[in-house]
Amino acid sequence: MTHRNNRENLDRVILFEIGIIIALLFVNYTLNLSYKVNLPPVHTDENILEDQPFQLVELTEKKEDFKEERMKTKEIAKLFDPRSMIKQVDDLFDLKINKIVPQNVPALSGIQPIVVQPIIDSSTIVRDWTEQMPEFPGGDDALNNYIINHFEIPDVIFEIANTVEVVTQFVVDENGNINNIEILHCSKPGFGVEEKVKSVYKSMPKWAPGLNQGKPAKVRMKQPIKIKIH
Repeated sequence: MTHRNNRENLDRVILFEIGIIIALLFVNYTLNLSYKVNLPPVHTDENILEDQPFQLVELTEKKEDFKEERMKTKEIAKLFDPRSMIKQVDDLFDLKINKIVPQNVPALSGIQPIVVQPIIDSSTIVRDWTEQMPEFPGGDDALNNYIINHFEIPDVIFEIANTVEVVTQFVVDENGNINNIEILHCSKPGFGVEEKVKSVYKSMPKWAPGLNQGKPAKVRMKQPIKIKIH
């Protein structure tokens, strides 16, 4: 029984080797095959506008022509050297410009400062004192009489006070007009005395304007008024 098995195994090995040999022969045969493609001739007299299938055309190039073209390219490369075009910008644009060295600037320590006086519009200045003060026409006595004759005492003052003291401030302009009338003090405020005083000064005639360096000027004036009630 053992002898028979060994015989069968030997036959299998021989068949396997024969199969390998046949496969190698087939591969060798296949590699030695050559294929030839017959390309259809190209007809140039056909209408090029008609639809034609793409055709495979064998392209050939002579090695000698290609070699000559490469030799010409090498000769041109020898004649043209890119480094020969490099040139310094200073040499290319040689304008021959002389450089001017700035001189030392002298120190400014010896220069005196310039004082600029501001220009003041004298017409807008209101002065508290001038060479000649404004004056009511006729003087101080005429001013007192004008106030006494034109001042109206509010009725309520007769019931609450015997005297009332008022300090008024006003401006006499260049033309003698009374402006900017203010009440700085009133001993009985809130009873209408302030309004009566302002009314008297607004109704005054023009004063003689004050003079500063011989020219009319605005002058601010203050005047106390004492009202006695009998």
